[in-house]
Amino acid sequence: MALSRRERRHEQTKQEIKQIARQQMGQQGTAASLSLRGIAAEMGMSAPSLYNYYINRDDLVTDLLVDSYTHQAETLEQASASCQAQETIACLLATVLAYRQWAVDHPTEFALIAGNPIPGYVAPIEQTLPLGRRSSKVLLDLLQRAWNEHLLRPQQSAPDLTEGIFNEEFLAWCRENGYALSVIALFLEFYAFLQGVIALEVFGHLPFFINDPVAFFRTAVLTSIGYQPTEVKTTT
Repeated sequence: MALSRRERRHEQTKQEIKQIARQQMGQQGTAASLSLRGIAAEMGMSAPSLYNYYINRDDLVTDLLVDSYTHQAETLEQASASCQAQETIACLLATVLAYRQWAVDHPTEFALIAGNPIPGYVAPIEQTLPLGRRSSKVLLDLLQRAWNEHLLRPQQSAPDLTEGIFNEEFLAWCRENGYALSVIALFLEFYAFLQGVIALEVFGHLPFFINDPVAFFRTAVLTSIGYQPTEVKTTT
């Protein structure tokens, strides 16, 4: 059903509000400094008028967070879909390299997902969790595929990781999607590495250690999942 003219204008204004909010976060380095009054002033609106679009700062942050999670998931899904014909490890590399590039190109959105918590703000899990799971599923699907093809070796810590360690809801979701316990454990170690090294680069710390982040990232990804190929073909 097509939107009415009034609805289109309302949506366009919301998009403008979010764009200015992202600019504020990029300039000030934190979402905690977001100000609806400041956004309204920049748009030439009165502060009360802005409340027709967002009832408070947390409402705006949630909308921004949903957008960020959606963009993150879409990046991973599109990258994975485009390389399914490749060998599994090559596809995994291409997918995580695409995700790294998204984070580097969109540091504000990445920081909103993976940066410091915003004081006083609690994300509505019913809105954000399904989107976060979309991204996780892409990586878990590829890891499970590689595991089924006997391309990965068990992590050293795997024997110490039992079902009781995991969040019950997360474990149930993993089981519903057919992921082996060893793959779930591998994913968590891999995900921790992935978010950590990307954060080092996005927040400007990696250049203190290396000159070529892509080469490092490619090699470190293979090591983190327990795969040591002689040659891996991939696209960037």
